Amino acid sequence: MKRAVIAILLASSIPGYALAQSQSKEPPTPVALAYTESRALRSAVIPGREFLLYIADPTAGGDARISMDKPASGKLPTLYFLDAYNQFGLVLQTYRLLRAFGDIPPLLIVGISYPGTGADFIRNRATDFLPTTLTSEQIEKKYGKTMAGLLPASGGAATFLKSLSDEIIPFVEREYPANPNDRGIFGHSAGGAFSAYALFTRPTLFQRYLIGSSAVWWDDFAVLRDEEHYAAAHRALPAKVVATVGTDEGALIVGGWQKLCDRLAARAYKDLTFIPLSFDGETHVSVVGRTYSVALRRLYGSDRERIP
Repeated sequence: MKRAVIAILLASSIPGYALAQSQSKEPPTPVALAYTESRALRSAVIPGREFLLYIADPTAGGDARISMDKPASGKLPTLYFLDAYNQFGLVLQTYRLLRAFGDIPPLLIVGISYPGTGADFIRNRATDFLPTTLTSEQIEKKYGKTMAGLLPASGGAATFLKSLSDEIIPFVEREYPANPNDRGIFGHSAGGAFSAYALFTRPTLFQRYLIGSSAVWWDDFAVLRDEEHYAAAHRALPAKVVATVGTDEGALIVGGWQKLCDRLAARAYKDLTFIPLSFDGETHVSVVGRTYSVALRRLYGSDRERIP
């Protein structure tokens, strides 16, 4: 009993201990990302689909440098990125750190997400990002049981691209200081496949593209079949494109990245700036943070030629 009393007295003498104990019964306060907002947008293009747009407008605050290098027009380059459900904080804070030291210009950040659970997110992103439809049985036969679980639906890329062009982008450009002539799209994994799909089917909708750790291997390289159709009628591809991969992502993804790089190198499209980047020792998940940091600098930064 005496030892217990001594222990309590010692603990109560530690700075902050008593305060922590007295506050332990208070409900926790969620941490919010400052100067951001969420906007719900119900799609008419995709029946039953609702998007949550996570938006960070630097002109509304959170950017101490905005008065120094804001475009004279007042309109900002706008970055649309996929998988905001689990990557919005990562992309936003990476951008803000780069901005703090002037590595990149001010950007309007628009993350595209969905309401609901993680299972809803997995199904919705697979549906929206993959261009052709495969059944679960076909996916498992081609790519294994794990992949069938990660990509449980597919085939909605065309309607998602239409929703982007007809609903999401007009909403953003109506409500925020977005430059309609300078749009970027960032996608990783299945999202990377969608970035490539958009590049080859609606290349003027965006001007800057990140094709990160892309699922271009999907359905026997369906995205590269779209590239073949584009190449049959065009010799120019006016875009800036970064394509990334980690060397430890596995043969499927690394091989797909290499095939995409070889294809674009062979085409030699006029007006295309293509930057292929391979990161040693990075896996499909560890590569994400590095990908966004490097892609922001290579696509938007003044020193993009120096960044490995």
